[in-house]
Amino acid sequence: MYYYFSASFDAVIKLNGTYFGKINDTIKFIDLSDFNTFVEVCSLSPTDKSLNFILDENFLNNPPPYCSVTDMKGGYLIKFNRSYSFSEFKVIGQKRFDGVLATVFADGGVKISIETNSDFFAEDLKFMPYDVKFYTLLSADVPLLVAVLYGETMTVNAYRLATKINRVISLDVNDCQVDNVIHTVLEHDDILKHTVKSEWRYIGDKFSETNRSVNRKKELDLTSTHVRLIPYLFLEEFLVGGNWQEFLADNVKENADKLSGYLGNFVGVMPPPTFRSLDEVGLVYKMDDRRYLVEYFTFETLNKKITNLKKVDN
Repeated sequence: MYYYFSASFDAVIKLNGTYFGKINDTIKFIDLSDFNTFVEVCSLSPTDKSLNFILDENFLNNPPPYCSVTDMKGGYLIKFNRSYSFSEFKVIGQKRFDGVLATVFADGGVKISIETNSDFFAEDLKFMPYDVKFYTLLSADVPLLVAVLYGETMTVNAYRLATKINRVISLDVNDCQVDNVIHTVLEHDDILKHTVKSEWRYIGDKFSETNRSVNRKKELDLTSTHVRLIPYLFLEEFLVGGNWQEFLADNVKENADKLSGYLGNFVGVMPPPTFRSLDEVGLVYKMDDRRYLVEYFTFETLNKKITNLKKVDN
């Protein structure tokens, strides 16, 4: 079985006690015949946790916190995410509203806590913010707290301040403004460098995207575009909700309304790994917070337009 290892922090990896190499954004690859390999991920940072585990079916189906597993149908990508560890208590940001106290702090890990007159809520954060800004909203008489967390990435969390506090949305974005709605900007690192601007409103006990605009930073010239890129351009445009129909031939446009159901709710696009066919394109689906699955599709084109697409069964 093929395994790919990567990490969002500097670390070294050992397999059955033997040094295998350094990992970070660079992916380490190995073909392992021993399914029950003992893996040690040794952090090179004083604020990131080390990890060790037995690489078996239980690990692949139930990865631990701060680790994600992507099933690529023939191999697995295992990524180790940052899990900050601090020995000293530190308040990163705090604000008191009428009857609400919100705090982001480091205490072992990084956490956010919200206290009202009727409830107390706390949860771990997945990254280390250097600052936070809090906002309160009132939508249809429902009080809401928005926390904009600034760090290596920007995360926007919104919480419903009812009798029982609960988080109602979490967004990773590049920019954010909050007034009576949440305005976000998300920049995609895809071929055409899409930028998506959205408005989020609290409707019916959840935040919904009520307005969206999609722009490209790069110009598209299909006459000079290699035909092998056409499926990737189409899928990336489809993912952000842009003008994806321009990549379709007329016969496919006739069934364009069925594409959403056929492609499903994918979250990413990837080229095929070495153990798959070169004519396949991978679509990444989120199974839960720590597990992903890749399904593969093939495409037929004529004159730089997609004339057919088909899901690969195996």
